[in-house]
Amino acid sequence: LNTTITVHPKLLALYPNDVGHWVWWLLNKLRIWCERDRGFGYFAIWVRENYEGDRREHLHMLLCVPERERTKLEDTLRSWLPGDEKAVHVGRPEYKRDSYGQRVNKALTYLLKQMTPQARYALDRRVRREKHCRETGAAVAAVLGKRCGISRSLDARARKTFWLMRTPHTADAAERRA
Repeated sequence: LNTTITVHPKLLALYPNDVGHWVWWLLNKLRIWCERDRGFGYFAIWVRENYEGDRREHLHMLLCVPERERTKLEDTLRSWLPGDEKAVHVGRPEYKRDSYGQRVNKALTYLLKQMTPQARYALDRRVRREKHCRETGAAVAAVLGKRCGISRSLDARARKTFWLMRTPHTADAAERRA
């Protein structure tokens, strides 16, 4: 998963009446674009976040997009989602080393920041849980409807195959070559 997308509906030319339905529409449109129009498959994780206040809900995505397609993806998203230039942000995830020396995708931990206390406990408290907005201090608010999801292409069988093929030595050697 090498591409991050953030969409702030409040900055779009037309704010959606139902953000949950709008997210479903966007994810479906993006899946079709990746699979049918561009032919490289749809592998994605997405999370809706919200803070107290008017129109504070937004969408974060982490997906796999070939480098040659990244500019086309951004142009396509902007054509589907007209509005302020800051409404859509396409970027690359950053990586860091955790306290165990493992390489961690910071975008993935960022997506998890509004998790429940139970989810944080299940992750052995390795991901910081956010209770307030970093910029405004507004409290985290409820999301109506589905909060997060993964593409069908990242099912349990795909994850199991990934972990069977990956060894710590292979990942570290690949990182040293880069």
